Amino acid sequence: MSLQGLVKNIFRNTPDSVGVGPRYNPLGGLHVDQGLPSLAELTRQGLVYNATFAAGTEVVPVAAWPTTAAAGFLFNNNPESGTKNLVILAVYNYTVSGTMGLGMSLIAAITLAAQTTKPTAYSGSFLTSQSGRANNSGALIANAHTITGGTPAWRVVGNIDQATVIAVGSGVHAKIDGSMIVPPQHGLAINTLAPLGSSSKVGYGAVFAVVDCPLG
Repeated sequence: MSLQGLVKNIFRNTPDSVGVGPRYNPLGGLHVDQGLPSLAELTRQGLVYNATFAAGTEVVPVAAWPTTAAAGFLFNNNPESGTKNLVILAVYNYTVSGTMGLGMSLIAAITLAAQTTKPTAYSGSFLTSQSGRANNSGALIANAHTITGGTPAWRVVGNIDQATVIAVGSGVHAKIDGSMIVPPQHGLAINTLAPLGSSSKVGYGAVFAVVDCPLG
């Protein structure tokens, strides 16, 4: 018997007086015991994406706490009147060249308002579904965006005690697990706070789910 048939059977044979009824999540899914890994269903539906600088030219870290300058910028280009939000699952950076300075922090922030100046996708960047589906996210990843609408409270999402050495493939991978959400026409700003070192450069990326659900 299918799950749908089983549920119908249960409620057909449950007296109304018991007060038991099916419960659904905001995506319309039935609440059941978890039988798959936590993100498997969203991924199966083609709603989980990875955006990265990839073949784009990487950039130098920032040596001072930023205000409105974002080296990496994940932009939600869905219509502002809609409800397609980007739920951030992870943010990361990676070193590609040069001698890194001692230590680094990966910092991120959500813009406080819809962006009056829309960014464009960074040349060489990639944004793809994590289940091989077509890209219907309405998102893009940009470089060197100036945030409009005020200065957000930047948040340290991860850090490492990076040695002062030539480093390729080092970096920070920070789990966000949905504690940052990008509304339509807003963005996720990303920077690496670190000593400049010698010709050090980093790239950026983010993993996110597209969820059609209004914010409270």
